Amino acid sequence: MEDWSAGACRRPPMWSHWTEGIHPDYRDLAREVQVADEVKLHKYAAHLLSSQVFALNLFLPFREGSRKALSECVSRTVGTRLLVEEVRFEWVPPGALLGELEGDRPGEDEPGHWEVRKGILPDPDMAPSLRASAVIDAGGAEGYGAWAAWMRERYRLGETE
Repeated sequence: MEDWSAGACRRPPMWSHWTEGIHPDYRDLAREVQVADEVKLHKYAAHLLSSQVFALNLFLPFREGSRKALSECVSRTVGTRLLVEEVRFEWVPPGALLGELEGDRPGEDEPGHWEVRKGILPDPDMAPSLRASAVIDAGGAEGYGAWAAWMRERYRLGETE
């Protein structure tokens, strides 16, 4: 990590390279995923509290490993039985609002992805929140115990619930 102190405030606390913020066992996979999924790293990906790196840390074990516990975790959150078939980063379906397309609504020629997603939720207006600690518990259940312990310590998430 680069030298930094609150008193100097010259630069935010940063790793020398963004992959230093990734769990050591998943750094190579993170590099591969960044290329394969065309992840556009933002300017502060190397920041100690980068949300982009946090998301990679949170879901990388499920990229190649079992996703059964993750599927159960997501299913409990939304109240509908779902199967997580794959984990991809920065994937945006064509026509999706968060794809940074022009305008704030899909055009008439774009698929109605949001309506499809609303159809799987018990309450179409709900915005389910998947807690990071629940994902970490799912990873622990899949046998990623060292990763789960590292995540809890690194992000100060406390003990399992």
